[in-house]
Order: sequence, then structure tokens, then C-alpha cells
Amino acid sequence: MRPYTRWLASIYIQASLLLCSPALLTAASPVLFGVSPPSHESKIAIQAAIGADGDGSGVAFNYGYSFSERFSAALQLGWTDDRKDSRIRGELAAKLLRIGESSVSLYSGIAADDDGPSVHGGIWAHLYTGLPLFLVAGLETSYPDFDPEKNTSSLVTGIEIPVAVNLGFSLLRQFPLTSDSYNHYATGLIVFF
Repeated sequence: MRPYTRWLASIYIQASLLLCSPALLTAASPVLFGVSPPSHESKIAIQAAIGADGDGSGVAFNYGYSFSERFSAALQLGWTDDRKDSRIRGELAAKLLRIGESSVSLYSGIAADDDGPSVHGGIWAHLYTGLPLFLVAGLETSYPDFDPEKNTSSLVTGIEIPVAVNLGFSLLRQFPLTSDSYNHYATGLIVFF
């Protein structure tokens, strides 16, 4: 399959999911971290989020593409039932370190929601345990309206489980480090192709 054909197929699949499930449109989440796809491959992911401490619950769809072993990009659409954390988000990531199956990456990007645009960045680690299990942790800072004085920060921890050669499952917890950060639990499926 040619690269542009796979890209069009993934966009079609995501659009079909959105159109076929109107109940999902009232929902979603902010961050879908996940293992980057192998070099020159794509990933599609769906994530469900359960808000904590009064934050909304929802769903997010993510498409990612890896340009090489080191660089990747992702686009995410997410909705929450309270619409406070509904957004479109894009980011670029670069692997800083890789030891065996473990890696540490930096990422940054832009997002837009009902409150306007923001820029974000962070660091993310996948630690392979030797079992079919990754321990994952990340630290993210976001700047709403590109204003450093309005920054929000959060810590994400969890696990990712390879289910099959091209399928993964994640369980994550995002802890707000500042009062305006999204507080939630999340689970997701990641498909590589």
C-alpha cells in the first residue's frame, strides 16, 4: 500500500468512527500518549477518559506517523461532556534516548479549544519491564493563549501493554500539578499499520 493511500485510509476510518457514533461527539480527553509507531508507519488510537474532581469525561481520537526512528508527529481530536477540555491538538516528538525497548522523548505542539489556542511541551518515558508491559510517565506544561503566566502543568503515569504485534492497550492517570490542568483516568487502544 502506498504511503498516501494508508494516510487517506486512516483519515477515512477516523471520520467513519465519528460519523457512525454520534454519542461519542458529546464526549473526550486531552493527552493520548503512546508508543510511537515504527519508522515510516502510522498509528490510530482511541482513548476514553473518566474525569476526576468534577472534570468532564469523554473520548479522543489520535493519528500518528513516524518519519524515522527518532521523529514522529500526531494529531488528536477530543471531546468532553462538559466541553471544557474538548480540543484539537497537534504535536511533534523526538526520541532523546533509546536503550533496548525503553525510550525517553521530548514533544511539543499547539492545541485549540473553546478558550483559544495554546502551546504545550513535555518529556515522556516508556520503560520496558521485560514482560509484555511498559511503565510510562510524562510531565507536560501548557501555555494557554501563549502566555507564560497562565501555564498549567500535569504529571501522567500508567502502563501500556502490547496485546499483539500491531495492537497496544494503555491505562493512564493524569494528575494536575496546577489547578487548571485536566484531572482524569484514561484507557485506550493503539493500532499500528
